[in-house]
Amino acid sequence: MPLMFFWREIYFMKNIKKILLVSLAILFILCFGSYITYSKSFVNTDYIHEFKQDINNLLDNNLDTYFVLPDFTNYLEFKLENHNGIKDIELNFDNTKYDYKYKIYSSNDGYTYDEVKFEKEIINSTLEIAHTNIMDVFIRLRILSSNSKDYIHIKDISFLDEDGNKINNVEIKKEEPIINEYKFQKKNVYYKDVINGLISRTLGEEYVEFFDVSFLPDDRGNDYFVLYTDNDKVMLKGNNINSICVALNYYFEHYLEQTFERFGDSKIKAILPLPRVDNKIEKNIDMEFRYNYNYVAYGYTMAYWDFKDWEREIDWMSLNGFNMALNLVGYEEVVRRFLSEFGFSFSEIVNYLTSPIYLPWQFMGNISSIGGELTPKWFEDRAKLSIDIQTRMIEFGIEPIHQMFIGYFPYKENSGVNVIRGSYWSKIKGPDRLDFNNNDVEFISSVYYKKQKELFGESKYFAGDLFHEGNNLYGYDPVELSNKVLKLLIDNNGENSIWIIQSWSHSPSSETIENLNRNNTLILDLHSQLNTRWKGISKFNNMSWKDREFDRSNWIFGVLNNFGGRSGLYGHTRHLLNQFYDAKYNSNYLKGVAHTSEGIGFNNFIDELVTEIIFSDKLDIDEFVSRYLRNRYGKSDNDLLKAFNILLDTVYNPVINIYHEGASESVINARPSLDVKSASKWGSIHKNYNSEKLEEALRIYFSKYNEFKDSKGYMTDLIDIASEVIINLSNEYYKNLQDYYNNGEIEFFKLNSQRFLNMILLQANILYYNERKSLQKLIDKLDDLNYDDYFEDTLIINKKTILTTWYDKQVSEDDGLRDYANTDFYDIVGTLYYNRWKRFFDNIQENAVNGFYDDYRFDIKWINDDDSLRFSKPDKSLNNLIELLLVEINMHRNDFSFLGDLIYSIKDLVIN
Repeated sequence: MPLMFFWREIYFMKNIKKILLVSLAILFILCFGSYITYSKSFVNTDYIHEFKQDINNLLDNNLDTYFVLPDFTNYLEFKLENHNGIKDIELNFDNTKYDYKYKIYSSNDGYTYDEVKFEKEIINSTLEIAHTNIMDVFIRLRILSSNSKDYIHIKDISFLDEDGNKINNVEIKKEEPIINEYKFQKKNVYYKDVINGLISRTLGEEYVEFFDVSFLPDDRGNDYFVLYTDNDKVMLKGNNINSICVALNYYFEHYLEQTFERFGDSKIKAILPLPRVDNKIEKNIDMEFRYNYNYVAYGYTMAYWDFKDWEREIDWMSLNGFNMALNLVGYEEVVRRFLSEFGFSFSEIVNYLTSPIYLPWQFMGNISSIGGELTPKWFEDRAKLSIDIQTRMIEFGIEPIHQMFIGYFPYKENSGVNVIRGSYWSKIKGPDRLDFNNNDVEFISSVYYKKQKELFGESKYFAGDLFHEGNNLYGYDPVELSNKVLKLLIDNNGENSIWIIQSWSHSPSSETIENLNRNNTLILDLHSQLNTRWKGISKFNNMSWKDREFDRSNWIFGVLNNFGGRSGLYGHTRHLLNQFYDAKYNSNYLKGVAHTSEGIGFNNFIDELVTEIIFSDKLDIDEFVSRYLRNRYGKSDNDLLKAFNILLDTVYNPVINIYHEGASESVINARPSLDVKSASKWGSIHKNYNSEKLEEALRIYFSKYNEFKDSKGYMTDLIDIASEVIINLSNEYYKNLQDYYNNGEIEFFKLNSQRFLNMILLQANILYYNERKSLQKLIDKLDDLNYDDYFEDTLIINKKTILTTWYDKQVSEDDGLRDYANTDFYDIVGTLYYNRWKRFFDNIQENAVNGFYDDYRFDIKWINDDDSLRFSKPDKSLNNLIELLLVEINMHRNDFSFLGDLIYSIKDLVIN
């Protein structure tokens, strides 16, 4: 009998005798199948690519053998026999002159690792000793950097006790951790208490008594609300709780004339008595689905959020009418519980899963096994957090979207489950998949959905793609597979279940959706504002469908305004509205609108704009902009309105006929060269508007500085505009540098390279005055999560990595994913980007271009340096810094740039 059927027997049998017999059979297979097949593991590493040498060379006491680990994205783990203390760790490298830097961690259980202090002593050209005092038996070594061209080239590692005797390595086995398995329990909370809580958090508890809420009949076929004042109370009425929340927000924006900020801790301000709504307001919300989140936002933005962050986010979603949201938090715990049912150990599961920041890509079927192992505490924490998120969403009428069973299942020797090995995405191996033709997928999927319901509860909506960003069909018949996974969904969750399928790249094809029941499918078109795929053909990759609107499927209009959390003012404003209303009035199956940006919180204006198009009446862009600025800045101002209209004609009016991903990029953020065309592989430094128009907008904004400097919204926008102007100037300076170099004008090249570097520092110093532009502040929050030293270091390194090299050298350099998520955090601009360019210019001016210079290694050293984000507070005010920028603009535009270094100097802004 195949092992797969043993698992099924165990799962359903009530007879204890049978369970024992089956357990013994399984134990026999595991013991005499798996352990015979594999040699004992004395060294662990999380590196996913193949090695040219045997990793056990590290422990063979032979200095003629060696091991090369071709990157720094990993650790080495050892387990030692019981001992009375490790006093010395001997490390034999290829050459100690290469200055290997590393951290050592120890653990008594193999899961929770504390950093160990040590003193390094160089013995000779190959041997160095780490003098320490370790009592634990598990050791991890994380090598951070070296000057060796082979990256990590180690001949041998030995662990010595107090007497200099070698402590033996043993096979790495760990006790299974005890993990509390939280379960979702639906809570019935009185809707008035939910709204009162929202009012307390967004306005203030003292104002609750001045609002009255009640339900209206749900008989119109769409959501709606009514708003008016009666007996000095603001009456909020809606056909459901979500509509009542939108009514409250309408009151905030139209009567209190303020917008609830998505981030931070500010509240709406009010003075009693509250403004009256004398003329009854009634609004219809005719978009059935108001969807939130791209998968990868859970990586680029939300990977480390706690409940305080989520509470604010859910309040913002509720006020703005979202009624469905993808929830990936804690899904790794579903995977753990699911795989545990099929005999996978904790170590096997965490070796299959990625570290937190990369999980969204694993859940889409792109990657697996990278970034570092998750700890038992992480699973517990995220499960509990997810339950809190689910509970709060449901209270507000926001439907959580759960993960579809697509069939991802890791290969394991003698598991009895037939799998198809995963393909590759950006040089990273993807998760293995079940062979749907040779497994009991009905049983396997039932276990999966049972475990998911335990943690997340019931849901109607499920997301998942069969072949996301990949053309490998794994030998599947796409028609048969899509019908099968939908049937499994319905069998386990009910006939009203809906499969949400992303429209992106070459998915979904007509083949995969043509035979699906349209009542059970919903297409989420991620990038509708730029690519009118709903009309039957993609503008940019010639993909087509047999019929319009994804072969007459229900679909959602997605607005993807940000890629990777990249910086820059950007958005298709008028074009977005034209595209949306074209779809609304000329399609038959449009059911909703979605926020699908890859990074969130980077463009408040577009976020607010998209939340306004859920209503039945057509949005007046001029009225919206005027109201938006009044609410954001605290009062109306005609000059600022004029300046913002310049933004609408420049940064908010990008090209529409050429495929592009987000804002025009900054050459500052790019890997230095003399032929930069973009910072990321899919971006461009070119723009389609006149930079001088944006400079005029900056002058107008800055002229209002004294009047509006107490407005957080105004200051944020002023900084963003100034930063964008610097990006444009730097791109122009870079073009001049290219010309000077190509023409052999070396002195002009030297002078202007310094001006270019000054621009980088000026941008970093201006961005400093926006508290949300600091990576270090995000990293500092990780201390509150209370993880062990190794795991916290992993979280930090992962965050810095995804913003730069994305993962390892193959991903960064061979595939070109580096700087996909380039950013405008001031402590990246002022450290990494500045030092990249400075080193590049120094090399050119010293004629050192033929020397050893590894761009990737330079980034890795920055990633792994604990102090790499250290950036001094500017000694000039924001006011003074922008004055400097305006002087620079005037010199540049009036062709006096050659006097720049005489007129002003920013050398005192240099990083300490």
